[in-house]
Amino acid sequence: DVDAATLARIDLERRIESLNEEIAFLKKVHEEEIRELQAQLQEQQVQVEMDMSKPDLTAALRDIRAQYETIAAKNISEAEEWYKSK
Repeated sequence: DVDAATLARIDLERRIESLNEEIAFLKKVHEEEIRELQAQLQEQQVQVEMDMSKPDLTAALRDIRAQYETIAAKNISEAEEWYKSK
C-alpha cells in the first residue's frame, strides 16, 4: 500500500514538472507572439502616419505651384508690356 502511494506521488510529481515545463513553454511562445504583434502594430502605425502626411504634402505642392504660376503669369505680362512700350 505504501509502495502504491509512493508511486502515485512520484507520478504526480512528474506530471507537475511536466505541466510546469509546458506552462513555461507556453509563456515563452505567448511573449514571442506579443512581441511580433507589437512590431506589426508599430509598423502599421508608421505606415498610417506616412499615408496621412502624403495628402498634406500634395496639397502644399499644389499651392506652391499655383503661387509660382501666378508669379510667372505676372512676369510674362510685365515683360510683354515693357516690350510693347519700347
